[in-house]
Amino acid sequence: MSTRGAVECNVGGSGAGVLAPGQAALQVRPHQTDLADVALIPADRLPPDQLTLWPVGGGRFGLDVSWLGSAGHSEANLVRDALGASGIRGQLRQSVDGRGWSVRVGPLPGQEIVRVVGAFLSGA
Repeated sequence: MSTRGAVECNVGGSGAGVLAPGQAALQVRPHQTDLADVALIPADRLPPDQLTLWPVGGGRFGLDVSWLGSAGHSEANLVRDALGASGIRGQLRQSVDGRGWSVRVGPLPGQEIVRVVGAFLSGA
C-alpha cells in the first residue's frame, strides 16, 4: 500500500504522525457523544495499533484500522462487523507479511471519517 499523501496516527504507540507537505491537518475536536457514536465500536475492543488516514478527493477520506499479532484477525473481524451494523462498510485485509490485519473503511465524507476515528480515540 502506498502511503503517499497519508496522515498516520499511532494509537497507544510512540510513533509521530505524518502529514504530507502542503496538506492541511484534519482536526478532531471533542464533541458531545450521541447514541450513534456509542454504538459504533464495542467498548471492550482491543485498541488498534495503527490508524492510517488519507484523502481521496472531494472531501472524502479512506481509513485503515490495523492490529498486529495473533489477536489482530479476530479484532479486525469484530470491528468490521460492528461498523457494518452501523451502516459503515469495512473490508478485511491481511498485511503483506501476514502478521497484521486491517479494516479498510471508505472512502467516506470527512464528517463520517471523523466519527469513525473518534470512536477509536474516545477509548484511547
